Amino acid sequence: MPKKRVKLGKYKTVFKGIFFSIKHAKAEWPSGKKGVFEIVERPPSVIVLAIDSKKRLLLTREFRRKHGKIMWFLPAGRMDKKGESAKQAAQRELQEETGFKAKKLRFFHKSVVGNSIKWEIFSFIATGLEKVPLKGDEDEEIKVVPTPISKAFKMVLEGKIEDEKIAFLIIKLYTNRKKLGL
Repeated sequence: MPKKRVKLGKYKTVFKGIFFSIKHAKAEWPSGKKGVFEIVERPPSVIVLAIDSKKRLLLTREFRRKHGKIMWFLPAGRMDKKGESAKQAAQRELQEETGFKAKKLRFFHKSVVGNSIKWEIFSFIATGLEKVPLKGDEDEEIKVVPTPISKAFKMVLEGKIEDEKIAFLIIKLYTNRKKLGL
């Protein structure tokens, strides 16, 4: 016998910012209790695992205001251009943040974040890199650090790469490197 479920009304936007929107929906539990469900929506994002000709991963060092320090990342960003596909956004972010364009971009992983956050993240492996820089965001100071994949994996295990999304992708890349020809 199926469980009774919460009845949800239609979600309505209660806040719309640059990066996030917050929506509420009236809810009624099977017990009759009433409340509100809340979700945060964020535009889809991309992350790029760029591999150079020496089979090194292009890690980035970036100052993050939220954390107040320089942290390890991968080239990444929002799909914020109208009509831009995930693959196009990955190419743009790669060029803006590393100065390289990929001859080959292949889909690697898609993740969704939490139950209360509607946010899709598309990850790509970029190879055949050639120097074709694009102007990046004015507030970003990014240093590109070519790093052997095994060393990046070790950095994850040592806790030097703190972002869980980035850490997961590096672990997945490391464990599949032979299958991927890396």
